[in-house]
Amino acid sequence: AGPEKLAGWAVGTYGRIIKTMDGGLTWAEQASGTEERLTRIAAFDELRAAAVGERGVVLITTDGGEKWTSAAPCGSADMNGVAMIGESSVVAVGNGGCVARSSDAGVTWTRVEVF
Repeated sequence: AGPEKLAGWAVGTYGRIIKTMDGGLTWAEQASGTEERLTRIAAFDELRAAAVGERGVVLITTDGGEKWTSAAPCGSADMNGVAMIGESSVVAVGNGGCVARSSDAGVTWTRVEVF
């Protein structure tokens, strides 16, 4: 999010996801549906975001975090990074060289062979 954006998310241990709508002055906790440690989060906008974490956790929201939907495109490999590309593409990377891509904002996933 650029400096003109006020919405943002942060993630952490025990599946914690928090969201701000005022540039970080106040934060609200969201129910992630997991107890796994979340390591990264990326957002398209104030409604759509993806979070990744340990034991293969990939979480997607399309409603600002009211509901987070889980996926496991890399099985149980710890996920280390996530990036939003364009309007609806998501790339998630994990241990063991796993790279997964979604072209529909995280609804479906395809493993990408990089080696």
